[in-house]
Amino acid sequence: MMHKVMALAATCTLILPAVAMEPAMEDAIRHGAMAKICYRVIDDDGCPVSNAVAHVWFSSYARHQDDADWLVTTDKNGMFIVEHRTNESLDCGFDKEGYYHSSDQILFRDRKDVLVKVKDGKWQPYGERRTVVLKKIKNPGTLKVPSKLIRVEATVPVYGEWLPFDLEKFDWAAPYGTGNHDDVLLRFRRRVTERWYDFTYEMDVSFTNHPFAGVVKMKKNFSSDLTTAYNADPDADFIPSLYYYLERTEKGGRKSSVLEKDSYLIFRTRTSVDDEGKLKTAHYGTIHGEWMPGKTYMSFVDGCFNPKPNDINIEDGRQLREILRHAR
Repeated sequence: MMHKVMALAATCTLILPAVAMEPAMEDAIRHGAMAKICYRVIDDDGCPVSNAVAHVWFSSYARHQDDADWLVTTDKNGMFIVEHRTNESLDCGFDKEGYYHSSDQILFRDRKDVLVKVKDGKWQPYGERRTVVLKKIKNPGTLKVPSKLIRVEATVPVYGEWLPFDLEKFDWAAPYGTGNHDDVLLRFRRRVTERWYDFTYEMDVSFTNHPFAGVVKMKKNFSSDLTTAYNADPDADFIPSLYYYLERTEKGGRKSSVLEKDSYLIFRTRTSVDDEGKLKTAHYGTIHGEWMPGKTYMSFVDGCFNPKPNDINIEDGRQLREILRHAR
């Protein structure tokens, strides 16, 4: 009898019905639904950008007849309207001479901020107004940047000691590397077992060797080719120290506290003070996440260093320089 009950329970588990999809959504996925978006393009001062070119691309999964790809130009108010049938997404790219490229994307089926996604054969909200910011190319200064294009990695030479790192050369300072300045001090600890899934990596970050030095954490703006701010704010609250770690336990649990990939740090270092103890000179730059300790190294994605004292410009124009280089 017990075996029959267990078999019945297993059978019931297998035939549990899936969560029913709303009929309107099911129809939109199968046959597509109309989408209408009203775009307004402005600059970083809030002024309309006229004659900007928008590359519009509607994509429909497994429905190539609904794919659409065209160009449109903004009017004197920086506006234009796009309308087409789709069952998947809309991608728009925005360009104008003198501005950084910007983009926008709508995944109609996966929008978390819309309760009713489809109504009367139309994606909701139908006629939605969206604003896109085109950042001006202001002062893409000659900043020091990493020579490695993908990720900066530095092998940890010693554990348990404070190690000097040069943020201009993106390397350890002497005697561990080619750097000349102790812009930031890093200290590493680790616990590693024979089981690859059981470890702890720790990294202490300290700018306390320079008065008024530290970092400010910021969020990246991935809708623009210029993902950072134009300038550092010298009046911001610069934090002098940080702690990052990665941990995985024997039971498979994972904990971490790192600089996330959607974040970056604006740093201030190489500071000096006047006779009254006030900040006199400083250098500024950025470190892009993810910034984390590894098994034998530490790494971060990108960064820049302004070699001019007291110049708060951190507008990294590498993207612009690549465009100009390929245009020659």
